Parts: sequence; C-alpha cells; structure tokens
Amino acid sequence: MGKHTRRGRKIVGILGMVGLAGGSAMMFWGPSAALASTPAMSWSVQGAKDGVTELSFYQRIDAARSQNMFYFGNQFGFTGGGAGGYIGMQPQPEDSQGARQFRVIFSSFRGDSATGHANCHGGADGSSDGVSCKTTIKGALGHTYRLQVVESGTQLTGKVIDTDTGASTVVGQWSVGAAARKISTSDVSWVERYTGPKMPPCNATTWPYYKVKFGNPTANNGALTGSMGDYAQKSSACPGALRSVHDSTGTVMMGGFKGPEDETPDPTPTSTPSNPTPTPTTKPTAPCEPAVATTE
Repeated sequence: MGKHTRRGRKIVGILGMVGLAGGSAMMFWGPSAALASTPAMSWSVQGAKDGVTELSFYQRIDAARSQNMFYFGNQFGFTGGGAGGYIGMQPQPEDSQGARQFRVIFSSFRGDSATGHANCHGGADGSSDGVSCKTTIKGALGHTYRLQVVESGTQLTGKVIDTDTGASTVVGQWSVGAAARKISTSDVSWVERYTGPKMPPCNATTWPYYKVKFGNPTANNGALTGSMGDYAQKSSACPGALRSVHDSTGTVMMGGFKGPEDETPDPTPTSTPSNPTPTPTTKPTAPCEPAVATTE
C-alpha cells in the first residue's frame, strides 16, 4: 500500500472467482478492496489445451480523458503455473503539440523473471519479484490496438500495434524460468482506476467517463480465435456508473460520469466489427468503487 502513482496492478492471490467465457471459472487474484474496484471480464482461447506461444488482445478506446487515471489491462498466466503477467494501455496527458498519448504496460510478477531491455526494470508493484516495462506512444481515439505477447523459448516480448496505421512498437522484453512453459489460454481483462482519492464522490471529476472495447483475443498469430466474456462483477457504490454491451465481437465497457468536456458524441469507430450480434445485451451495473492505494 502507498502511492497512487502506479502504472498498472498485479491481480494475484486467491480471493474470488470470475466466470470464464467458455463457462468454467478462473481465479481472480488481488486484495479484496481491489477486487471490488476493478470490473473484470474473463477471456479464453479455444483449441490449445497445452498453451500457446503468441497471444493478442485488441482494445479500442472510444472515449477517455487525456489524464492519468484508468488502466485497461489484460492478464495472462502460464501453463506451468506460478504468477503471470499483464499487458494494457493507459490514457495519458497530451504531448506538447496537443496530440493524444497512451502509455503501454507489459509486466511480469514472477520471481524467475529477468530483463535487460531499456524499457524495463526489475520489480513490479512494489515487489522485488517480476519485471515492469512501459513505453508511451502517440495514438488516437477510435483506433484498435493489438497488444501482443510473443514467447520464444524463455523470452517474452510485448508489442503494441495500431491496426489502423500499422505502427508497431516494442513495449519491452523479459524472461521466465523454464518451469513456466507456455502462455495459458484463459484469464481476465479489466478496467482499473489507479489514481485519485480512496473514497471518491461519484461524479465526473473523480470518475470521468470512458468507453473502451475489449475485442476477442487471438493466439498463435491468428490461427486460434477466442472470446471475451461480459462484465461479471456487481457493486452498489455508484449505481449506473458502469455499463457493458456484449456481443460476438467482444465487450464494450462504459464507465464513469460525463462532464461538460465529455458531452460531444463518442468517436465513430474506424472499422465496423464483422458479424455483430443483431441485438446486443446492454446491462446497467453498478459500480464506481474507491481506488486502492498501492505502489508502482
């Protein structure tokens, strides 16, 4: 526990269960307060019970203020067990020219991880175990970003690819012990508010509006397709502050409250998802839970 300035959060420790897209269950790990404040969706990839060597997540941020507040993360594990890692994006303040920026995070929480990459350093979330990697990219609302994890032997590389422009950036690289084996094919994705007061009022200042699409994951360079589950958690802290729209292409999360600066229409996505469900299910849910004070 400590500062509110971390760049992402490990969800580790046995605390709760989240239903997987395929109908089974996944351990959702972390402090109990963090569990309540982090809306999660399960994901899974079919056809590789022994794990994969490449895994990709797809995120499209349609609305989010240019400030340090939210982390749109994707957690993954290893078939050999032990701690896993995550990869995700955080909206950032605009650069000096007023352009949109996103920080991309790629971290391991394993005690057998090491790194020599310039974007990375040892330790994660205040622990000496693991590795944290980050980079900042220029981007745009409405673009779809592919967050790719590639395993080659014991080396894992994280990349972010703007599928609208083709721009590809290496986030970082770290190693794991041989016991980790391959990347597992089911886990959770989530939205975390990582800055601000511990018990914020439910308003547009402390919980500004965002809208982000978590698309279905793929693996082994598109040879395998997966599914993203719907929002699974419930809360009553800020009724109506979080909604989800789920269809065959993934889950759109809409959270927080709109202020005057958020009243313009949401950006139109740059591409139309293929084969959407004719009538998606919209679920009003409830939370705007307090952020959890943790270290980087």
